[in-house]
Order: sequence, then C-alpha cells, then structure tokens
Amino acid sequence: MLDSETERGKQYIQNEKEVADAVCRKMKCSQILMARNDSQVDRLFYRNEQLVAIGEIKTRNLSLKKLQKLGSYLITHQKIKMGQAFSSLVGVPYFLFVKLLEDGDIYFWKICDKDGDFCINYDVRTTTTAANINGGYVERENAFLSLNYMERLVA
Repeated sequence: MLDSETERGKQYIQNEKEVADAVCRKMKCSQILMARNDSQVDRLFYRNEQLVAIGEIKTRNLSLKKLQKLGSYLITHQKIKMGQAFSSLVGVPYFLFVKLLEDGDIYFWKICDKDGDFCINYDVRTTTTAANINGGYVERENAFLSLNYMERLVA
C-alpha cells in the first residue's frame, strides 16, 4: 500500500488537491494529475492546451514562523533532480508549492526556468529524516532551500 492510500496519506492528498486548485486559480490554468501517486512530480499545469509548469506539492505541519526558525525548507534532493530533468525535457518551469498547515498559507519556490536551469541555489547534505508521512526514518541526500527564494501564493 502506498503511503498516500493510508488515512493520514488521504488527508495530505486532499491538501495537495487544494494547493493545486489554488495554483490554477492564480495562474489561470488547468491541471493534470499524474497517473501514479508515487510519481516524481505531482501536477502538470496547462493553459490553452499547452503545458505551462510542473509542480511538486507538499504540505507540512508548520507555521511560517516555525519554518523561518528552521532557516530553510528541506526536500529530498532526488525530487529536485527529477523535477529539473523533467523541466529540461519538456521546456517549462518547475515549481515547489508548500502549504503550511498551521497557517493555511501556500508558499512556492521557482526551482527551474523553462530550460531546466536552476533559479535558486541550495545546499545538499545527507541527513536522517522521516521516511514518509506514516513514520520511520531514512538517511538520504536532502536539499535545503533558502527561504529567500520563497514567495507567498496569493490566490
């Protein structure tokens, strides 16, 4: 069973849908949900039958204040690398969207431009983090995104 199919996972999937809907309202676009819940990106956004962006969507039990105290946003480096490769292949920007559940606000980073070139700098370190939303731990290469590149999505 995929993590997204558990009760806790279903709550996160609902939040993911809400974020994608907010992005579509802001960008005046439509969305394509990926065929598998374990895809390396979460959404494709299109307008007038043309792809305009790739989106990775996360929800975190954080407030902006708590995120600022952490000093950066952690995401697996593999997600960043796969999104960048996809961006480069299809010729649209790659974004990370994060809903902070404690505040209810959505923030985003433009990770890559339409050519797959990075728009941000980030640090990479191997750290031990939660394996998934249902628990466990794993050691892996993680990217730490500066909050200086983060913007609030105002829908």
